[in-house]
Formats: sequence, structure tokens, C-alpha cells
Amino acid sequence: MKKANTILHLACAAGDLLTVRVLCKDPGVNISAKNVKVSHFNLLCVPNLNDSSFLLTLLKGDTPLHVACRRGEQKIAEVLVENGAELSVVNNKNEAPLQLVSAIHGMLNFTLPGSTFPYPQCY
Repeated sequence: MKKANTILHLACAAGDLLTVRVLCKDPGVNISAKNVKVSHFNLLCVPNLNDSSFLLTLLKGDTPLHVACRRGEQKIAEVLVENGAELSVVNNKNEAPLQLVSAIHGMLNFTLPGSTFPYPQCY
């Protein structure tokens, strides 16, 4: 069975804090689900098909927390951690979520509850 992106992955990538909060409270949502494949539905949901960082996010075995960290969404990442997302889960490239925080987002002080910082920057 191949897994694709969940609605939580997409909400994190879109920076939709309200939707992330609602989904985190739903017992049927897996906060630690990994994405491994792009589906046609996911491509239809991409706000800007020229956004290569979004498309790359869909291919890496990321959890929603990976997606939020890569996109510099600190508030969303905080909500995910507060609702049980694990900081130590690695994606297919053996990257932990905080390792994906990019300097281009100006997030050099990006920290989350329970994290030990600094993590080495990947970008």
C-alpha cells in the first residue's frame, strides 16, 4: 500500500494554521504520517505548480512536522509538537524536522518545545 500526502501535509505546506489546529484534534488524523508519493490529487491542490520546494516536499518521506519546518512555519510546527509530533522522526534522507529549517526563512532561532538546538542546517 503506497502512502501519499495527507490533508495535514497539505495544510502545513500551505501555512494554514487554523486547519492544522482542527486536524490535530481529530483522532483519525495521523500526525506522524510520512508521505512517499505524489498523486494526481496532490498536484491539483498545489497553489503554485511552479513552486518546486512544495513539489520536492512531497517526495521525501516527510511527516507534517518536516513540511512545516522546511517551509519555515514555526507556529504550525509548535502546534504539531504540542499535539504529539515527534522531533526525532527522520525522513527518507535521514533528516530530522529541525534540520530542515532553512536560513532563507530567517529562522536561525527556530526552536520548538522539547528540542535541543542548534541542529545543523541542511540548506
